[in-house]
Amino acid sequence: MSDAAPAPTTPVETPPAWRQGGITTISGRAVHRIAGEAATGAEGVIRAAVSGAPSEIELGDPAGMRLTVNASLAYPDPVADTIEGLRTELKRQLGELIGKGKGVRVDVIVDELLPPRSYRSRARVQ
Repeated sequence: MSDAAPAPTTPVETPPAWRQGGITTISGRAVHRIAGEAATGAEGVIRAAVSGAPSEIELGDPAGMRLTVNASLAYPDPVADTIEGLRTELKRQLGELIGKGKGVRVDVIVDELLPPRSYRSRARVQ
């Protein structure tokens, strides 16, 4: 009988299925398009332009990424709530589509406040 404690074992993690076949990279341009669509899909965002993604990223890479969104927001919607919704939607879609949502930093520059589209459309008709 031995009094020595058994050596600790390190569990072996199996990589996700999408990674088992090799590494997938996504261009910065593709990240901009995904982020731009996500930003303009957020409530109260009329227009958005995204910059700041690296030239390419590895799919599912947990390393942080910093994006800048220049946005035109609907007036008189609350700016802070609109920006929070924009960040949440952008991170959700990036996480869902490329596995990078949690580590993304989103800086927002509000370029202008515009009347909502429905209001602008009615104003032109009159």
